[in-house]
Amino acid sequence: MINKFANINSLNKILSYLVALIPIILITGPFFSDLVVSFSSLIFLLLIIIKKKYKYFNNIFTYIFICLCFYYILRSIFAENIYLSLESSLFYFRFGIFSILIFYLLDNEKTFKNLFLYSLLFAFFILVVDGFIQFIFGYNILGIPYESNRISSFFGEEKILGSYLSRLFPILV
Repeated sequence: MINKFANINSLNKILSYLVALIPIILITGPFFSDLVVSFSSLIFLLLIIIKKKYKYFNNIFTYIFICLCFYYILRSIFAENIYLSLESSLFYFRFGIFSILIFYLLDNEKTFKNLFLYSLLFAFFILVVDGFIQFIFGYNILGIPYESNRISSFFGEEKILGSYLSRLFPILV
């Protein structure tokens, strides 16, 4: 019995670290961030089934989100290009599970807030310093040139540094 709780605590820690690394992983692009969201959501579902803590899914927001997911899938089925439409809507539910996972971690992991804060601060610090280097010297740390009045930092040709910082700044505050 003690070994079972030790494994659950280690799963909580793994989930805590995975979710806390999201701000840093978002810098690498969509593949790794989607992979972490999907993988951590699967681990979370297994953890909920093992612990039988279904209370995190028993609220009005979850029911509304499930209805929205079914609505999106239904709309995709009747679209002109079904495969293209289903590609974005079929696995949309993982973001709802991920949101519940964050609520679960805030409720059960004491160190999660600090881990997430340090990860966010690290990502902001690296991006801002690299952005200043790119602005002043014309190239960033990786050698990506400064072009067309927009600083890209580690994002390369995407030029989404400002969008990243402005969307995550309210979370940081």
